[in-house]
Amino acid sequence: MMLKNLFSSTYWFELIPGPIGQSGKIFFLALLVIFLVGAVLTTIYKKRSKLYKRTLIRSYDFFAANFVLAIIFFFFRYENLPFLSGRFWLAAWFLLIIAWLYFILKDLKGLPEKKKEAELQKIREKYIP
Repeated sequence: MMLKNLFSSTYWFELIPGPIGQSGKIFFLALLVIFLVGAVLTTIYKKRSKLYKRTLIRSYDFFAANFVLAIIFFFFRYENLPFLSGRFWLAAWFLLIIAWLYFILKDLKGLPEKKKEAELQKIREKYIP
């Protein structure tokens, strides 16, 4: 693949992009492993943490949904199905991942305030019978 192909509309909107190569298989396999490990880790930590529970639930949803989407996109590309294996689906998926991560990171940004509030509440409750 040449870099100039990334900027041409014919590359992105080609309905039958051709069979998936060895590097494409490795790419999808790496994504599957990353998303599966992320889903398992967030499941484990979600049960332990109360303060980060909302963020971990969002992270689990992110990893689990993208794991399923990676399997679906890999299947479509492997079977070389017209329209469903188009590269524009991968570009849309990539944009979805970026947007989803933005909202997860935005949620993480508010955690220090929640942590301070929880500590203050703990101090107040210490003196209440």
